[in-house]
Amino acid sequence: MPGDFHESDPEGELLSPTAKKPRGGQKRKFGAGTAKTSQTIPARLKSLESTVISLKLLIEEQRKTITEQGQIIAEIRGMSKITGIDNEDFLREFPPLMSSLTRKTSPKQCALYNEVAKRNPKVVEVSNRLNLVTDIIAFNKKSCTAVIENLPDSKEENQQDQDKSLISKFSSDCSLPIPTEIFRVKCKNESSISRPTKVRFGSQVERDDFLKGFYGSWVNYAGRKMGPRPVRARRDMTREELNVLYAIRKEVYDANTKAGQIKLSCVLSNIRSIATIERITFLQNLLEKKGIHLAFLTETFLSSAVPESICNSSNFSCLRSDRSSSHPKIRGGGCALFYRKFINLVKIDLDDNVYSTHFCDILVVDHTESNVRYILIYRPPDTSSSQTLNLLNQLDTLMVCPQKSYVLLGDFNLPGIQWAHHSRVDNTGLSDLTESHNMIQLVKSATRISQHGAENMLDLIFSSNPKACFDVEVSEPLMMSDHNSVLFSTDLAKEASSRHKVKKLLNYRKCDFDSLNSYLAGFNWAKQFSFFATLDTKLSHFLKIFNESIDMFTPLMKINSRSAVVSRKYTYKLLKRRNKSFDPIKLKSKVKSCLKNIRKRIRKSENEIIGSANSRRLFGFVKRRLTSSSSITKLLVNGSLVTEPSEIADQFIKTFADNFTIPSPPHPALPHPKPKNIFVDLSPLSVFLATSKLHPKIGYSTDRINFYIIKKCANSISVPLSLLFTESLSARKFPDCWKTATVIPLHKKGSTLDPSTVASISEHPFVLSCVTQLNHVRFA
Repeated sequence: MPGDFHESDPEGELLSPTAKKPRGGQKRKFGAGTAKTSQTIPARLKSLESTVISLKLLIEEQRKTITEQGQIIAEIRGMSKITGIDNEDFLREFPPLMSSLTRKTSPKQCALYNEVAKRNPKVVEVSNRLNLVTDIIAFNKKSCTAVIENLPDSKEENQQDQDKSLISKFSSDCSLPIPTEIFRVKCKNESSISRPTKVRFGSQVERDDFLKGFYGSWVNYAGRKMGPRPVRARRDMTREELNVLYAIRKEVYDANTKAGQIKLSCVLSNIRSIATIERITFLQNLLEKKGIHLAFLTETFLSSAVPESICNSSNFSCLRSDRSSSHPKIRGGGCALFYRKFINLVKIDLDDNVYSTHFCDILVVDHTESNVRYILIYRPPDTSSSQTLNLLNQLDTLMVCPQKSYVLLGDFNLPGIQWAHHSRVDNTGLSDLTESHNMIQLVKSATRISQHGAENMLDLIFSSNPKACFDVEVSEPLMMSDHNSVLFSTDLAKEASSRHKVKKLLNYRKCDFDSLNSYLAGFNWAKQFSFFATLDTKLSHFLKIFNESIDMFTPLMKINSRSAVVSRKYTYKLLKRRNKSFDPIKLKSKVKSCLKNIRKRIRKSENEIIGSANSRRLFGFVKRRLTSSSSITKLLVNGSLVTEPSEIADQFIKTFADNFTIPSPPHPALPHPKPKNIFVDLSPLSVFLATSKLHPKIGYSTDRINFYIIKKCANSISVPLSLLFTESLSARKFPDCWKTATVIPLHKKGSTLDPSTVASISEHPFVLSCVTQLNHVRFA
């Protein structure tokens, strides 16, 4: 109160002044002299003594207060759970940190208390602990809170009661967790249409379950309120907290990649035109904020007027399949895939001539780090039944390999099919196609609501592998689209790259050739090749089918790795890794005894081979010892030693080019006669006879196909080879892979450092070997 004084300060001299005293504004009421001053000195001394006493008492009281607060903090440290303590009740247990001596009428805080508090480290420690506890309680509340945006707001006094009734009934009807507290949040902008609604739950698990099932249940809820913007629910997080979350997600992705797992966040959406620079930039920023790795988009409206360089940024790359100029409607359509640049994707080229049979946009992409193919489709609403049948036939040719996982997704515009019912009626044939490839439709909610309120499931996702597509959830639209987006995740196993020797190989002698030939003969190769544009893509498609067919019908066999003398350094590393507690002296003794045992076993094995009655074992042992398996690692060129692999390869290229270059004749050569039209028989029968003449023990080709398999399958592969040879001859062009070969240097005799003493052995595709067997084919 204003009239209260401390007992040790009866005159009130300890109180802070209410205003600053003027220096010369008032006149003295007594004249100059020392008589009055000498009379007040004892009174002033007495007042100063009382002030010192009161300060000592005040300091003693502050020490007692700090001691009591230190005991309370010690009790807080011993508490195992603080989350159940209410914030206000918890803070009442602590004494106030502000001085009780300060008058409420004083405009400033007492400087004496601040100075004492700053000099005492315990006061600062108590304040930091209190702030920490307050932050913990706030974070625990936020972890159990969700924010609903764009919920219609009348801004009336009973709006909170309306929200409680609506959200509680919605949660109860949709089997979602019921919130314990619902309230509106004030906006900084008073002219905002709708205030955010915070929904608090009893635990974080209930909050996560509510957010996971909110959007899919809200779009199908009959009693929902419609506003100018779509209603969405999110976590109660600030911008700084979201940045921390994005950083953690990136760290998790890098760790999963190192561990051999590729986890990707994907989205499917009918984007409804991104044919401007502003929209493309906004879309990429939106994908970056949402943490999306793959964005499958239909109806992009992209054309040749929008260059591909605009779609690529520092973080995202883009693969496109724009609407062809042969389409009756020039504007619209199109498919695109935006993906992070660290993801390796390959686009499969399709034949443009087949596009006119269905006028549907198809984007086919292979994920190179796994065995998954993504097929993105946009089927216009006015597609006829015959065009749909042609589309399904082309899709069937793109999913011929049973060992590959397929994800078929896009906007199919088939609202009449009830995918949620097993007894659905499908006159298009899409259900038959997906069931024949063991694919499951994963979208369970409507992806578009018409103007009349009809709920249609237009955007679909089919997957043949549960790990290739899971956690499918219908979410809010992207940008200004009238379709809901579909979020899903992938968990793709990366192909393991082992540095050890292969322990299993294909046993070609036990291959089921009857089943293999029957499987290859069942393909309609003319139809298969008709969906690809270039000769290279057709050849690549054939080789993929052939390789995967061989893997299907050829068993594996185990091989025993040959034992070799282990070096002392390598043995020391292995033993040190397994016996970290050994000292260096003991470890060296262990290495010495280990190497001694290895040499002893090798001598025993060699004596058994020499004394064996089987001569083939002895000859094989001698051949392995005489044959060097080490590659050429250094060359001597012009007196300098070359060790770089690229320089060694360049030197071999120069040496081989000099050996195979024909010298120019001394006299000018006569002009070559004009070649006559020669008929080349490239029929399947001629190809079959030429392929049958291949020697089965040639080995492997650059296509990783054994010639023994080729000879046994000469009849079943004669038709596709005949089609490929005929197209190559008519187009007067060889595929790019036929123009290259793998050259292996083989040392003959002399110095191993001289490149002229090395012969070259070339490996080329097996299809080229088949061409050379045809009698009438001549190479320029």
